[in-house]
Amino acid sequence: MVSVTISRLHIALVFYAVFIGLLLATRPSLLFAADGAAKQWGPSMSETTSPFAISFLFPFSAILFYYLAAVMDFTLSA
Repeated sequence: MVSVTISRLHIALVFYAVFIGLLLATRPSLLFAADGAAKQWGPSMSETTSPFAISFLFPFSAILFYYLAAVMDFTLSA
């Protein structure tokens, strides 16, 4: 029998890919302007700014999902 080990990084990458895919499929207006350009970070939602800019949301969510995977790994291995 082959033993398969799934690392924290693999779990985090799957969560991240699903999250970003769902976000881009359901709410692209949060991240992109009508002309397709990425919105810049700003305190309000307008045509060119968004509080959820790509430069903030993508790295933050990657780190968050890595820690979530670490917590899941710790609780499942105990």
